[in-house]
Amino acid sequence: MSRPLLAEDRFTSRELALAAELTPRNMALLVEQGLAPDAVEGRGGRGGHRSYDSVGLGALTLVGALHRAGMELLVAARLAGAMTEEYTAIYGRLPSNLAAYLQAPHNPKPGYRPWDQSLPMVDLEDDYWLHNRLRCHSEIYQQGVALRGDMVVEIVDQTYVLTKSHDFEVGILSPIGGSVPANPEYRIVGKGSTARIVGIHEGLGSFDFSTDRESAEAYRSEQNRYLRARENAVTCLRVNVALAVRNGLDRMTKARTADA
Repeated sequence: MSRPLLAEDRFTSRELALAAELTPRNMALLVEQGLAPDAVEGRGGRGGHRSYDSVGLGALTLVGALHRAGMELLVAARLAGAMTEEYTAIYGRLPSNLAAYLQAPHNPKPGYRPWDQSLPMVDLEDDYWLHNRLRCHSEIYQQGVALRGDMVVEIVDQTYVLTKSHDFEVGILSPIGGSVPANPEYRIVGKGSTARIVGIHEGLGSFDFSTDRESAEAYRSEQNRYLRARENAVTCLRVNVALAVRNGLDRMTKARTADA
């Protein structure tokens, strides 16, 4: 089937599923349950009429990575949705860490773009375009390779969700002071379609821990609960979020090249 007439940085439902290594049936179920990434066009149409941007592609690749690691599809989609919503509000998207290729040690000339400067200007804040320039127009991009600083998510005993950075041994600053080996983020409550993703901050009276001692102590108690669970984990599912996003972009680009 030929690709609909979409802008280069827009993707069909089929391309999104391929990037995330999910089946069309998986994608249809997520759309039906309201757990698919937000479409940028065609929200009310049939699945094939929807189009998505790189934010949606990143979100679905995380769903696919969590699902392939053993998490139930609907729970994976709820967790990926919560993470995407939070990170998009702050950073505009889930972290791909593609910008690491513009710096040392990956870029032989930090501060200079490692591709032909005669190429048209594009929005390098968009993961699609930065990936395109790095993969298709430079010699430094490496497929399937984890990078220092990649965001990693850990799911402990199918319940506690923490994040950390790949290949960083320095502790993470806690909002109540001191450092922690991983940042507590969410709890997964329930299973399947009834699962809920509960943020560690949910229910706190205030985020100003310097003045609200009650909230600070409540957060400390929850933080310790997560860290004890991590230290005494029976199971720990680990997903490199940034690498999952890059791999999804690689799969989509490879499929487009093959279809050309």
